[in-house]
Order: sequence, then C-alpha cells, then structure tokens
Amino acid sequence: THEWHAYQDMKKDLMMVLCREYEQKRREERSEAAALGMMRNIESMNQQQTQARAVLDGIHTRVSTTHQQVKELGELSAKGFRDAAAQLKGVEHEVDAVQRLTSQVAVDTSAALEQQQSLQVGLTALQVSTNEAAREAMSHMVALGEGATR
Repeated sequence: THEWHAYQDMKKDLMMVLCREYEQKRREERSEAAALGMMRNIESMNQQQTQARAVLDGIHTRVSTTHQQVKELGELSAKGFRDAAAQLKGVEHEVDAVQRLTSQVAVDTSAALEQQQSLQVGLTALQVSTNEAAREAMSHMVALGEGATR
C-alpha cells in the first residue's frame, strides 16, 4: 500500500504535468492565431499603401499636366492663369491629403510589424516552456517506469 500511494502520487503528478502541457499548447495556439491575424492586417495595410501610391501617382500626373496648362494659359491671358492656378491649388490639396494617408498607412504598418515581432517573441517563449514541460513529463514517465519495474 506504500507502493500504491506512491503510484497514486506519481499518477497525480503526471496528470498535473499533462494538464499544464495541454494549457501551454492552448496558449501557443492562441498566440499563433493572433500572429496570423496580425499578418493579415499587415497584408491589408500593404494593399492600402499600394492603392494610395497609385492614387498619388495619378495626382502627380495631373499636377504635371496642370503645370503645363498653367504655363500655356499664362501666355494667353492673366485670367486663364488665375483659373489654372486655382485648379493647381485644388490638385495640390489632393496631393497633400494622399500623402497624409500614405504616411498614416506607413505608421500603421510599422506598428503592426512591431506587434507581430512582440507576438513572435511570446510564441518563442511559449515553445521553450512547452519543451520544458514535455521534458518534465518524460522524466516523470521514466520515473514511473523505473518504479513499476522494481
């Protein structure tokens, strides 16, 4: 019965180790899911940044065209020049707005990358602790096996 109690204690210890290992695995899975979500967000932000760049390129083309129009209209008349200048000012406001949007997307992308790196560090720590728990479980199982053969 001393052996029976020892067996029961080892059985209880093994169950506790297995429970800890199960919880560790669950935390690891949740961290991996969060990391995948962050990666999807980063991809979305990259797409937004690409779209913003395309819009900005279009606006820059319009600005260039407007500058040419300003030059030609300025040669024709002062009124034409004033109209073209007003149009250029509107386009420049659009350029400023898109540049602000592009800057914000870059800031958001940078923040998301920092969060992803943080999650990766946490995931690595979880993997190390899971490995330690597995080694502990194996050690208990070996001890159980040695106890059973005696």
